Amino acid sequence: MSEVEPLSVPAILRAFPAYLRHPRLIAPSGLRSRAAWKEWAILFALQFAVLIAIVLPAVAAWQNLFALSGPDAFDKLPPAMLVLLTVALAPVLEETFFRGWLTGRPRALWLLLCTVAAIGLLFASTYKLAPLAVGIGFLAIVLAAGIGWFLLRKKKAAPHWFARGFPAIFYLVTVGFALLHVTNYGHWSPVVLPLVLPQLWIGTVLAYIRMKIGLPGSILAHICSNASVLLLSPIFG
Repeated sequence: MSEVEPLSVPAILRAFPAYLRHPRLIAPSGLRSRAAWKEWAILFALQFAVLIAIVLPAVAAWQNLFALSGPDAFDKLPPAMLVLLTVALAPVLEETFFRGWLTGRPRALWLLLCTVAAIGLLFASTYKLAPLAVGIGFLAIVLAAGIGWFLLRKKKAAPHWFARGFPAIFYLVTVGFALLHVTNYGHWSPVVLPLVLPQLWIGTVLAYIRMKIGLPGSILAHICSNASVLLLSPIFG
């Protein structure tokens, strides 16, 4: 089979806003071809260029206008741990949780449901839920996740409800990803919301990369994005 001919740079750049106007389920290409790597590189370059030329300067101006401090969620972490968390661990976990299931494969949706149930159980455990009940609950969730993954392994097509509601799901996930990062700041108020514009922009591009190229592509872009922001934070922070 001959390799797919790489798209031109203008075609790649046009396809991105066109998809954002009408998000839809598509089959990711993967990163096995030269064309896919070229598309990934162009999309990451777009993400990075807009981030440093527009988004980060705008956020810095907003911070100065309202005398807002930068994120302080990780101030007590040693530098080596901060790098490990933001550049290695967070991208994998966040991409898996927020975008790993975006293609709508039934077994991925089932694992998402099990993960949400586990998070709910963990939250409930902080309200003096009996440790035995918590342990049994987690064991049941793990077993259910494994059984569901096995039973649904041959189902590829997304459920009808997922395909129908995908445009809303696409944007809800992107906004939710950005809002999660409000927790990086010591206090919350409406004036803090513009500070997560970098995550909103990055999340939008990552969601497109995930749909167009695949989860490994979005994880790699997320790693590069976090590393870039970490390096640029002394300039824009």
